[in-house]
Order: sequence, then structure tokens, then C-alpha cells
Amino acid sequence: MRISRRSFLARAGAISVSSLIPFQAASRSARAATPESIELIVPAGAASRTGIAGQLVAAALERELGRPVKIINIQQPGQGYEMLAAAPPDGRTFGLIAADLVSLNTGGTSAIGPEDVTPLGLLNEDPAGIHVRKDSPWRRASAVIDAAQSNGGTLKASGAGRKAIWHVSVERWAMASGLGAENVDWESARNASVAAQNLVVGGTDVVVCSVPEIRMAPSVASIKTLAIMGRSRHPRYPGIPTLKEQGLALRAGLWRGVAAPPGLPAPIARKMTASLRNIASAGAFQRPMLRRGFGLAFADGSEFADYMAEEQAAYEVAMAAIGTGPYEGPKMRRPSSPPDVSNTGEAPPRQSYGAAPS
Repeated sequence: MRISRRSFLARAGAISVSSLIPFQAASRSARAATPESIELIVPAGAASRTGIAGQLVAAALERELGRPVKIINIQQPGQGYEMLAAAPPDGRTFGLIAADLVSLNTGGTSAIGPEDVTPLGLLNEDPAGIHVRKDSPWRRASAVIDAAQSNGGTLKASGAGRKAIWHVSVERWAMASGLGAENVDWESARNASVAAQNLVVGGTDVVVCSVPEIRMAPSVASIKTLAIMGRSRHPRYPGIPTLKEQGLALRAGLWRGVAAPPGLPAPIARKMTASLRNIASAGAFQRPMLRRGFGLAFADGSEFADYMAEEQAAYEVAMAAIGTGPYEGPKMRRPSSPPDVSNTGEAPPRQSYGAAPS
């Protein structure tokens, strides 16, 4: 039987429409089944060490929660913390917080402090390292302090901007060693590489910053590390002793963890802390962190709150000793300024930030 063109087109259209119905229904079902994404505010640029840590944490959260994670990088840390503190506590917005939450607050640059967020879990500690020229006679950190005391009581140090984390760390070290914060002659530097170069040419006595930062400096071949201000030796750098091993029990440096806006319901907080505990113990998170030189640590929500309270107290003492003057660490824009968002798209593919460099 011959089928007319009109009849053929009518039948084909009916078949096409009927075949689309289950497909459209399946698409709606798939969309309904797609897990709701969460946002992770990272108060740093994507290429910074805090930005890289944020990418690794985002990848781990995706694996653990089975939900897409949208990274929001805020170039101005203080503004990133302000955004986190103002977000609704609905379990969809979290933030990677770092030690500059405390330094910005105690340095008088930001009104947002640890009490303005809900701490959920500490994940990283990067202890301050004490770095000197390789040809110096010093073998222990205490020898640097002894030399400073015999040289008119002045310790020339660098590592970052004024009142930034590494400046606070060297002040804490000096005070714990009996030198006195007023005896620290701090040379501001844009970053650790600049501070390292100044050290090598004799501009300063010591650079205080994390070990990974000094290892990335072009002049690292002319520098040695005497000790770190950590609770234990870094597994990536096991040959470097702690200050505690050298007789001074001091922990200082940079740390990072996850927090939520204030007022997060307790059930959501408990669930997220449990997930962060799983992440902290997972090799899929630990391996890329260690390869990039990040120290591993974990403290749950209440322990993290206590940890930050101790940091706040120590920073207040150090900032008071440093005195008045400009803050030259990461700055916060005025609230009226628009957010400086460098990445508001979805988190990059897992392999782009979960795989370790060769």
C-alpha cells in the first residue's frame, strides 16, 4: 500500500512526539534527582596557597557529600569573611577560613572575627619556619635570638607585610624567647620570595614564613631552615625539627578550616563536622595536600572554636606589642565596594584540582 507524503509526515510526527514524552519525563526526573550544590567561599585568589587549599577541600567535599561544590574566590580576604558572616545559615554556604580571619580582626582592619562564624572543622596547619642564610653559623633557632641580644637586642626579620601572619609569628617567637617584641626590626616584603632575596643579600637576619613558601623562592639554595613553630615535625619535611624539640614550646603560623555562617542549625553543623572528620582521615585528601606542602590537622567544631579563641588572645598580645601603624597584610575593602570575585563558576573538574603535581 502506498503511503502519501502527508500521511507519512503525520505518522512520523506522532511517533516523534510520543517518543519524546518519556525522554522529557526522564529529564525532569534526572533534574529533580540532581543533588543541590553548595557554595564554598574562599577568601583568596584561586592561584594562592589558600586558593589551592580551597580547591582541594572542594574536591573532597564533593566526594564525601556527593554534591557539586561551587567555589567563590574573593580576592580581598576580609570581604570574603564578611560575605560568609552575612550568608543565610541554611547549610548551602560554607567558607574556608584561615588565620587571617584573626589577623585582620586584631589588626583593626576587619570587624569580622572568629565569633562571627560557626566553626566546623580545622583541616590544615602550616607552621611558621625560621629561615636563615645557609652560610650563617647558626644551627638552632635560639642561636638567632642570642645573636640578636648580643647585637644591641635587635632582630632584623622579614617574611610578609606588617601585621600579617608571619610578622605576628616572629613577634610571638621573640616574646616567648625573652627578646621583647620592641626589639624586632620588621622589614615588610610583598611575599616570601622577596623576603628571601633580601635575606640572602644581607638585608635581614631571618625570614619567618612557611616551609613551602621558602622552598618556592628562587634563592632557596642559599637558605637553610632551623626549625618550625609546629606541634610536630612536618611529614613532608621530616628533617626539620620543631621549636619544642629545641626547648621552646611555641606553636605559631597559618591554619585553615571550614566554617559556616552564624546560626547554623546544630544538626547540620554536626553532620558537616562528621563529614570533615572523614575527609581529614581520607588518603584522597591527605596525599594531594602533603604533595603541595600543606600540613594536616583536625579539630572538630568546638575544638576549633577553642583553638581560634587561643589564637585571638595570642594575636591581641602580639598586635599590641607591634603597636600602631598601617596593616600591610591582606586588606578588606570597604563594605560599600562590590565583591572582587575571580571565580563564581562551578568548581573546576575534579582532576584539575585533586591531582597532585608531578
